[in-house]
Amino acid sequence: MDSQHAASRTPVRQNLFQLVKGALSAALLCAAIPAASANDTVPPVITLNGSEVMTLNGGQFVDPGATAFDDVDGDISDRILVWGSVDSQIEGIYEIFYQVSDASGNNAFTLRRIVVVDGIAPEVRVLGDNPMVVAWKESFVDPGVSALDTFDGDVTASVRVDGSVDTQVLGRYDLTYSVSDRVGNVGYARRSVVVADVTAPVILLSGSDRMSVECHSSFVDAGAMAMDDHDGDISARVAVTGSVDADVCGTYVLDYMVADAAGNAGHAQRIVTVVDTTAPLLEASVAMRRLMSAKGQMVDVGLYLSASDGCGGVSIAVSVTQEEVVGSDADAMLITDADGAVSGLRLRTEDGSSHDGRVYMIIVTATDDHGNVATKHLVVSVPHGKGKKPIERADAHAQAVLSAGVALPHDSLAPSAPTSRG
Repeated sequence: MDSQHAASRTPVRQNLFQLVKGALSAALLCAAIPAASANDTVPPVITLNGSEVMTLNGGQFVDPGATAFDDVDGDISDRILVWGSVDSQIEGIYEIFYQVSDASGNNAFTLRRIVVVDGIAPEVRVLGDNPMVVAWKESFVDPGVSALDTFDGDVTASVRVDGSVDTQVLGRYDLTYSVSDRVGNVGYARRSVVVADVTAPVILLSGSDRMSVECHSSFVDAGAMAMDDHDGDISARVAVTGSVDADVCGTYVLDYMVADAAGNAGHAQRIVTVVDTTAPLLEASVAMRRLMSAKGQMVDVGLYLSASDGCGGVSIAVSVTQEEVVGSDADAMLITDADGAVSGLRLRTEDGSSHDGRVYMIIVTATDDHGNVATKHLVVSVPHGKGKKPIERADAHAQAVLSAGVALPHDSLAPSAPTSRG
């Protein structure tokens, strides 16, 4: 179907139709008429597809077209000429003209009227979030809307807002936006605003968030308080996870959790360290505190050791040192059992009856798994020979050295390898 454009949006008038019809007829009569069709005087018939009068309410106009049939030439729809156009953005009445001629020059005419009307409401678009969440007691600023009308264009300035938001009160609020175009079509949009408690409660620990507890002492959690800006004091809702075993050294974590009525969760943490700062319990003694002269022989001396610690294992080390009132060589050694633990001492006595005597000092050290140390000092003396200095003097001197914590300056036996004791 061929088409040409010579449109108007003026109201339909009969004389206009006749004018177009007459002009077209005159032009077509000038065309050569085949001899075989000289007796054909019946014009073809044009039938519109669709209605003769159409209403366009927004959108683009699509011509449904027409068909043409001639009693001699048959279907001549492909010869239809169309004039006219429709501006769907401007209200009014538009005319589309259809004309067709058969081979004998007989013409047929018809027209279609299109009425463009504004029946579409403006489109209102909500800007920003919808629904929109606003924190309790915070200020609310409406992001607004935009409004466009098919015929009037941007009508945002004419938008009316109904409703309000009170951020002091939790709840849901609705804002309704409306705007009318110049012919009264009304567009609407709605925004939901939720005033909510979005702030988590605060947990305040009683006491320090880092604590040290002595092993085997009792631990009592000092607890915590919880405050919420909306619900107030919610300390009763605090839940604690984790535990502390005060009998086992280590680091323990206590987690405190609480939630307000809106479901906001607060969290705090306390770290408790169980420490061992107590020295182990050490028991140490010798079977003989004095060695009688035995002509310089080695004499076995029983050594009784016992150490324990409530928070771990204990190792024991033994060392021997000696001081003579009149310097001379000394000799001492440790006796160990099958497990390598020190079970006694072997000490040398003085030779002859004119010896000056000597003092052996045994230092026993117990160290637990956490580095705490307990120490015992034991004294074994060798009596003096006849006519020599009293042994009491040597004993007294040895005790003075021990009390002062001063190492003896003469020969000593190196400490034994640590022996573990439970």
